[in-house]
Amino acid sequence: MKNLVVTLTLLTVSSSSFSQEWVDAVKRARKSYQASEYKKALTYYQRAQKLAPDDVNLSDEIGQTSYKLGDFEKSEQFFQENTAAKSSKLEKAKSFHNIGNSRMKNKNYQGAAEAYKASLRLHPESDKTRYNLSEALRQIKKEAQQKQNQSKSSENQNDPNNSNGSNKDQTNRGGERNKENQKSENRWPNKTTDRILKELMKKDAETKQKIDKNLSRGVAPKSGKDW
Repeated sequence: MKNLVVTLTLLTVSSSSFSQEWVDAVKRARKSYQASEYKKALTYYQRAQKLAPDDVNLSDEIGQTSYKLGDFEKSEQFFQENTAAKSSKLEKAKSFHNIGNSRMKNKNYQGAAEAYKASLRLHPESDKTRYNLSEALRQIKKEAQQKQNQSKSSENQNDPNNSNGSNKDQTNRGGERNKENQKSENRWPNKTTDRILKELMKKDAETKQKIDKNLSRGVAPKSGKDW
């Protein structure tokens, strides 16, 4: 019985020491992050996560640190890791917003747009997410136009009508094809993208009008942190 008591005491002391170690690691990680020492912060965060209790998940903070270090694939991975476990709509919206930011940095504009849309479905009031979505859509539109231009350029180079000695009729036909290509270029994704962009701009205008109205009445806008 005496030996059992001693064993339990040793286990309690060990557990307490173990708990304090991960808490200290988190404190060092956050301190390093605030000092913009992101590499050091990541090392501390990873150590803290290994030592942390099962119900503690530092994925968001590790994701933010990885983002600051420019490792956007890893930051996306960590932001995704803890999203499903979050019960709050606002917290899930933040995760999707951050996933979108990581994808934007990796030039995955389609994936970023989907993440921003998911975030706005949960928190439609976020002006920052709405703005980022419009940027992702602009990049999608830009990429589509570039692909169309490259395809058109390749077709023109392989077109015998564009070789030296082409007659006027052939040149005209080539010009007509270019016009047709330009028309098809504007069919997609411009129509859908432009519609969404117009809706976003309309929403932005409504938000600005509401803020201006409140200011004229002497009502200060709501304070708060937008991620």
